[in-house]
Amino acid sequence: MVGVSEIAFESWAAQHKVAKVDQMETVLGKEIREKASNVKEDRIIRRELTSVFTTGTIESCPTENAPPAFWICFVDTATAEFRLASFLDDVDRTYLKR
Repeated sequence: MVGVSEIAFESWAAQHKVAKVDQMETVLGKEIREKASNVKEDRIIRRELTSVFTTGTIESCPTENAPPAFWICFVDTATAEFRLASFLDDVDRTYLKR
């Protein structure tokens, strides 16, 4: 397990399988939760696994001005069929978040 900064994330994800864990509550939320529970395990800020990146799932942006492009493969293992799809997104990843 290695902590990777946000700046180095894309470089690491391009070379390794990287899991992204995000903080799911604020310090204030943690303090409110602690007051409601005296269990020692509940005394850390909650974090959750939000995504896993591999070299095959990293988005491609050939130049700074080009929109990010995504390619997706859907596989139906019951029928051995697969479908390919691709789309261009905006810098806020609006379509990917839908």
